[in-house]
Amino acid sequence: VTAAGKADAAANGFTDGQNTVTVVVNRPPASGFYTGDSTAVEVTVHQSVNTFFMSLVGFDATGVTADELATVRSFLARRYELTTEARYRLAVDLAGALRPKVVGAPETLGSEAFLEKLAVAKLPRA
Repeated sequence: VTAAGKADAAANGFTDGQNTVTVVVNRPPASGFYTGDSTAVEVTVHQSVNTFFMSLVGFDATGVTADELATVRSFLARRYELTTEARYRLAVDLAGALRPKVVGAPETLGSEAFLEKLAVAKLPRA
């Protein structure tokens, strides 16, 4: 279970032990709705992120968690496989959930453009 959880995190760009990433797999989950349920698994990703790139895109995205960023990256990587309607709905839903956590992002920025800039803003700095 631990290996599978870490492999899934790595598939989303978060490899345990690299770029300040720590992946923790809990069975049963240590938090959330399924706490203590031995049939459930929780994977938590932690990463220290330098905010250098945020100044380049003009907004502060420090409120966006690593889990949320993994969801954004997964969407961006797979969006061309979706129908136009599904792609639009997912982008609107994701952007709508994350915009309140980002300071300074223009409201006029389309949903996918916002998600693209968010992914760039949260890139780890070498």
